[in-house]
Amino acid sequence: MTETNRCHVTSTDQRNESHLVERDDCAVAIASLHAMGSGSLADFGVLYTSDVVNREAEAEPPDTRGTGPAALYATALWLRTAFGDLT
Repeated sequence: MTETNRCHVTSTDQRNESHLVERDDCAVAIASLHAMGSGSLADFGVLYTSDVVNREAEAEPPDTRGTGPAALYATALWLRTAFGDLT
């Protein structure tokens, strides 16, 4: 893997490890963060599979507790309501 195909990611855990990952992985991670802030349901459909699960949904509104892009989109809408000034 050449340097142009990698990006540097620093872990937020206490080990403070650094990792090199494929640029495509970085692009997907960045796109998913942007989708949470302002993406549409169609955007979530491109990023997530039908079996994706939000493991934190137990403490969230009922619409977020399913599987698939619609459940994650419901989480995004809930977070946007709670933190509207972050967009």
